[in-house]
Amino acid sequence: MVKKVRTRHKHMGGKKLHDKLQPKLEKARIKCGRDKFFDILRDENLLVRYRKRFVKTTKSKHQFYKYPNLISTMEVVQSEQVFVSDITYTRTKKGFMYLFLITDLYSKQIMDWELSDNLK
Repeated sequence: MVKKVRTRHKHMGGKKLHDKLQPKLEKARIKCGRDKFFDILRDENLLVRYRKRFVKTTKSKHQFYKYPNLISTMEVVQSEQVFVSDITYTRTKKGFMYLFLITDLYSKQIMDWELSDNLK
């Protein structure tokens, strides 16, 4: 039954496939829950592979100067002793937005942040 459906809908996922085939399974008096159905698909190599879509943003192997890690040997024992920062970006309906975070290393609390459409 799975192969028959997959001839028309090659990339139909397991949940939708299970819902579509459930009436036929009940008619054939086959009791098969979603988890068991996924186990059968996995055993028969019929799961659709999920394609991870992401943008790689970090380029660690570059020719620019890399600053040394000044806190690698430091023991952080209290709040507001060391602050760390990071910049990340995310896609929105208006385009990419950049998020800048300043975090307290000890408490992991975000101390300040800025969201902007540019890196200025």
